[in-house]
Amino acid sequence: MKNFNLLFVHEIHQQFKSFKFITMLMLAFIVSLSVSYVRINDYKEKYATYQDEVKRAEDKLKKVQVYSELEVSVFVTPNPLSIFAKGIDDKVGNKAVVSATHYPGIESISQKANPFLNLFTAIDIVRVVKLFSVFIILMTAGAIAGEREGKTLKMIFVTNVSRIEFFLAKYLAFTVVILCSIVTIFIIPVLMIITDNQIATSSTFIPGVVMLLLTSLMYLSVFILLSLLVSAKMTTATQAVLTTLFIWVGITYIYPQITTALSRSIYKSPSKVELDSKIKRIAYELKSSGGNYWLNYQPRLPQRQILRHTFDTREGGREGWIGPSKIGLTQKYHFEFWKDFIDVHINGLWKRHQTVKSFEDSYNKSLLKQASLFNILNILMPD
Repeated sequence: MKNFNLLFVHEIHQQFKSFKFITMLMLAFIVSLSVSYVRINDYKEKYATYQDEVKRAEDKLKKVQVYSELEVSVFVTPNPLSIFAKGIDDKVGNKAVVSATHYPGIESISQKANPFLNLFTAIDIVRVVKLFSVFIILMTAGAIAGEREGKTLKMIFVTNVSRIEFFLAKYLAFTVVILCSIVTIFIIPVLMIITDNQIATSSTFIPGVVMLLLTSLMYLSVFILLSLLVSAKMTTATQAVLTTLFIWVGITYIYPQITTALSRSIYKSPSKVELDSKIKRIAYELKSSGGNYWLNYQPRLPQRQILRHTFDTREGGREGWIGPSKIGLTQKYHFEFWKDFIDVHINGLWKRHQTVKSFEDSYNKSLLKQASLFNILNILMPD
């Protein structure tokens, strides 16, 4: 490893002075700036929607008159890290409803951004990193094959330079070059978020960004290694680039589809539509059999009852009306009135909850198993 430092410094200088590096750095700056601007505005809209939904849920809760109307909605606050990785918020539900007739669970996302901007908001920082892997291939795939094609590789190996020194010097030099681009991609949204007073960040924000940055660097370093290995086996730079691009398509698009199908075939689960139809069928069967447990459809008791009382004035022997007097129904009477109703229908309600719970648990467990297997098989994928 005597010549490693010399080779590494030489390769670093060559890459920093190259047109490819300057182009990639400028492209990283422009793309990161534009994507960050769109994603930050999208996050602000989501957060405003979240605040409106929380307020509506609180107002609805204040209007509850009976326990059967009690419906508690729990919302998850949008995470600023979703600006970098959209899936942090979108792939996990952010709303749960708890009520007497509703089995609690994570539901579909209720915070909708502008639907006309879906094409632009679909691209986040992590997806930019994924797209930059193409530029890495164009930059590195011809590194060794190009020198072989230009007859300079033999001149290098005539000296005491070993193949391992030469390969490691190029690999680490390209990794440092890519690190500069990755830092540029991530530092721009971080500065925009920190300087924005409308976005509140927690103590886990910076460590989360650092983890995303390191994961992205690992992901891109794999393609650097792959490109150099392919380049070492090819005779021309064009063959190396085309072969590496073909492998890139297989890794980034075909392989995830295969692992998704494999996860679903191993851990089979019904679709969400089938699950909802089962739950509706159970509710219909219980209602048809006389087990009407829907307490929300119960008739309302009059809050006050108007009675007329008479009395003998004893003065002139005439009987007269004292006018109507209003007697309010007490909470105790209201409770006793519905006690029999609840005793009759609580069994149907309990049966429905237990059945729905078993369906929901089985469905969620199968989804978790699918996701776990998929994440293991795609551990190096950025999204």
